[in-house]
Amino acid sequence: MSQPTGLKACKYLRPTIQTSFFLDLRQEANHIVAIDSNPKVFETMPIYRNVTYKVGVGFDRDVLESADINHADAVVSCTDSDETNALVARIARNLFSVPKVIARLYNNKNASIYTMLGIQTISTTEWGTRRVVKLLNASDLDSLVSIGNSDVEIIKIHIPPLLIGKTIQTLNSMGVRVISIMRDNHAFIPALGTLIQKNDVVYVAVEHNDLHAFKNALGL
Repeated sequence: MSQPTGLKACKYLRPTIQTSFFLDLRQEANHIVAIDSNPKVFETMPIYRNVTYKVGVGFDRDVLESADINHADAVVSCTDSDETNALVARIARNLFSVPKVIARLYNNKNASIYTMLGIQTISTTEWGTRRVVKLLNASDLDSLVSIGNSDVEIIKIHIPPLLIGKTIQTLNSMGVRVISIMRDNHAFIPALGTLIQKNDVVYVAVEHNDLHAFKNALGL
């Protein structure tokens, strides 16, 4: 079996969604672990070579570690409980530093809070397998705040491989100004000579007119 390119640790309640979701993701050589506390959920699920089904509670640390969450590229939590989805997402982000975390929310009033915590949310009206797959495969660049008439934007970047080992000065030379780095759940203001590390989340300010060129420079 070929080595999978990444692991998506997922929690679902509806097998019809799971099947479509797996069909979309498995075609891209991802390795997927689906977690659910109800073993009957998996009884009707087809067997895929790169999909593992695991019975357990999605916010249990031992269950998540047994699903190899320490090496996960993304976690999607989509139960029918906002509280559970938010808890799983926060554990994935804060305890295991998973780069991309998506939580399904029925009540959108808390969406902005989770965005500030680095958790991407999706509402029930937006929910769909194609939409989630698109979010998982989207570029790791999110606009957080627009200043003025969108003249300046504050952007959050999940560092792509090409920037690992580069200095902040190198990133600034792409037409942006680095504001802060989130590393191991701690934020700090970097010096120009600070080296960018794997799994860093970098916050930058960029003028709107330079945003397209910046995305192209990153290959996003």
